[in-house]
Amino acid sequence: MTETENARMMPEMVTDDLCLRKCSQKDIEEFYRLAVNPNVTKFVQWDNHKSIEETISYVTSLEEEFSKGDRMTWAICSRAADVFMGLVSLSQINEKNFSAEAGFWLGEEHWNNGYATQALKAVIDYGLYGNLNLHRIYARHFVEHLACGRVLQKAGMIFDGVERGSVYSKGRFFDAARYAITK
Repeated sequence: MTETENARMMPEMVTDDLCLRKCSQKDIEEFYRLAVNPNVTKFVQWDNHKSIEETISYVTSLEEEFSKGDRMTWAICSRAADVFMGLVSLSQINEKNFSAEAGFWLGEEHWNNGYATQALKAVIDYGLYGNLNLHRIYARHFVEHLACGRVLQKAGMIFDGVERGSVYSKGRFFDAARYAITK
């Protein structure tokens, strides 16, 4: 195994309340149940899932993106019961510039419990100080999604600015607030 392959192994991570692990077929039904909720998909670039087949296809694509080295995505699960709650990821992994983009989403019933912050902090720590040895991790959110900005700040990210009209989603352009953290 090369050093790059070793760096890209998908580690399981544990926080006070969560287990972050590889998304698997056992997560499909709960993933689908959460992903059909329009409140969950209101501030993300994907639409709510229309069928379980769409969810299966998405989970399969996560493995393909990981294999290509483009993205590392962890299932956010409750530590006590290993119940799927959402996803957290590092994407746009750029080995030349030692950077990556962080992202996350949670099912609505898991909001306002600090879970997104715990998951994001764990992934940031792994990206900056673990095997990936990144220098910079950035994230962005629709400016209307203020709660996401609070999560990014609680995870240690600093506001970089607003990208006007930078995201096209659901038939319109959105401004994106951008945050970053460096070593």
